[in-house]
Amino acid sequence: MAALRVFFRASPWFRAGDKVAAMKEKTTPKPPLPTFGKHGLKGFIEDVSSEMRKVVWPTRDDVIRLTGMVLAVCIVFVLYLFIFERVVNVIVSAITGEKPR
Repeated sequence: MAALRVFFRASPWFRAGDKVAAMKEKTTPKPPLPTFGKHGLKGFIEDVSSEMRKVVWPTRDDVIRLTGMVLAVCIVFVLYLFIFERVVNVIVSAITGEKPR
């Protein structure tokens, strides 16, 4: 048994465990949970509303244009996936000798 203890104490895994234990002892305590500050909930709501006033909202034309772009990209991607699936289906059917679906 003594030989095993000597072996494990000399192994790098054992020493790494010592380092981890030493690091755990040196860690600082967790900081306290955030609070609403010295102004409380009312101050928090006032801060949020003042920040929301600073937001530059997109115009209606921007929203329509960007929505159209998103829909166009989605349609192109769907078509790409459809064509890719058909091509792979034909190739696999040719290899296996089955009829393509």
